[in-house]
Parts: sequence; structure tokens; C-alpha cells
Amino acid sequence: MSESLIENRPQIPQSLGETDLRNYLSQRDIVLSDEELEHCRLIEVPDGVPILIIDREHDEWEGGDDPLLAKCLGSPSCKEFIPEYFLPDLKRDEDKYPDFVKKLMGFSADDTNAAYEKRGGFFYYHAQKFMGVEGKKVSVVDIANTGLYEAYFSLWPAVYSLTGSALPLPPTLKIITVLAPWVMRAINYIGDGQKVGDQKTNENGRGIYDKRHINSYEKAIYDMEDARRVYAARALEKLSNDRKKQYPNNDQLLVAVYPKAHAMRIANYLTNLNPSTAISTQVKNLLYRYPGLEFSTRTYEKKKSYGSKPEGYWDLVENVKF
Repeated sequence: MSESLIENRPQIPQSLGETDLRNYLSQRDIVLSDEELEHCRLIEVPDGVPILIIDREHDEWEGGDDPLLAKCLGSPSCKEFIPEYFLPDLKRDEDKYPDFVKKLMGFSADDTNAAYEKRGGFFYYHAQKFMGVEGKKVSVVDIANTGLYEAYFSLWPAVYSLTGSALPLPPTLKIITVLAPWVMRAINYIGDGQKVGDQKTNENGRGIYDKRHINSYEKAIYDMEDARRVYAARALEKLSNDRKKQYPNNDQLLVAVYPKAHAMRIANYLTNLNPSTAISTQVKNLLYRYPGLEFSTRTYEKKKSYGSKPEGYWDLVENVKF
């Protein structure tokens, strides 16, 4: 794949409509209700394996099987699960980080950070139950798998402003560069929300977390959460193409699971033909290439015990850069 997400692609991945999506899944014995279909986007990648992107809110999980994921991950066609987070991936370098960073990343040992505990537990539970058999894999494409990402996320506006102030720029452009990240961060929190009676609720998200639609101004937003989506889309397309080359005769389906705000924007980066979005994405691919982050697809398979490894451990079998 080229260095940019859009540049030099003769064909763009396409998202199937509801009827085609229902037919495609039913042919693979994945029968979903109308409500379940609303959470699914099937992306057909030229010269690649289809990608089913499912939106699920991990912080709402109360334990047990998610019915939609059980149907999709349990299908023989689903050869690979791409979760937002995967505990073995998060834990690879956990010894490097202090306890408060571990809690932010979702693998603290206590329940003082329950929302993040669910973040790790939701995906790991379903991987353990449905993907721990021969021929199935779990791959992670998200760059938010290290403590360094958490640092960038927390410090991003300040770091970006300091960098802008140090650059040899004209005074006006220097002021814009210094203020821009703070304005962008503010936009994400000062959204219109949804009015219910006399009260405003933000359950639908704001800015780049809006779950109802993608705002036009997001092309100009530079944020670490947006970086995750840009690179997830890039990695998913590359993974789709790679798997088609490796197993050309297999009927296989990649199933990626993210919260809705992420899922709809990852799908948009994959399929959007709008020239302004294409230019914005090319620029973001350059600006988001922060040192120390893991720009690769990490693939795991469940293995039997080996040496000091326990029974049923997850082995990192591939680490392919994108």
C-alpha cells in the first residue's frame, strides 16, 4: 500500500448497503436482526478480504456473550478478530510503566478504574471464547497500545504548541500554530449535544466523538484519537490485502470491533472519495507519525503450553509494519 491512505489507489473500498450486507452475512450463516445490522458496516476491499466493522460500546458490557459478536465471531467465515484493545498486546511492555499509566491503559490489578477494566475485559473475553481455536487469529492495529500513547494523548496540545513556538515561522503563522491545538481540543468538548426537554445530554458524544454524524470540520482536526482512526483504516486495508494474498482461495472475513464514534470514522477513512478528505488524510499521515508509537499490525494465535508458557497462552506470531 502507498505511503498515504488515499493516494495512488486505483480503486477505493466500498461499503455495502443494508440489503447487500444482509445477503452477504446470511450466505455465511450470520443471521442478524434489523437492530443488529445497524451496528455493522461491511467494507469490500479491492484485491482484499472483506472487513466487517462492528460498533460496540465496551463500557456498557455487563459480562457474558455479546449476542452480535457471538454470531459474527462464531462464524466459520470469521478467521480474524481485530479488537480495539487486546490484553496480551497491552501487557507486552507493562513492566515499563508506573501503576497509574497501567490503569489508564486498562490492565490495573484492582477495580479502581472500572471503565478501563471493561475496556480490556470485553475484548479479551470474546477473543478467548471465539478465537482460541486452530485457524483463527486476533490482530491489533491500534496505536493506543503503549504508555507513550497515553502521554502523547494527555500532553498533545502543549507539545504541539511548544513545537509551533520553536519553529522559524512568520509571527502570524506562529500564533496560529500555538493556538490551533487548544482550539481543536475545545471543539471536541464544546459540542451541541442533544436537547431533551430543558436539559442537554451528551450521550451522543461531541466533536470527534459524535455518534450521530461526522462533522465537516473534522478534516481540520488534529488529535491523537483521530490519529488512531487514520492508522486503523490504513492498517485494516493493508491487512485485508495481505490476507487475500496469503489465502487466496479461502472464504474469510475480518471482523473489527470499535466503539461507534471510532467505527464510523474508520469506515469513513476507508471509503471516502471526497478530495478534501483525501488531502486531509495525506497530511495527517505525516503529522501523526510520532516517534515511539507502534505502527504495525500485531497478530496473535492461541497456543498450547510451551516451556514456561502456560496452557492456552496467546503468542505473537506476526508484527507487520504499515
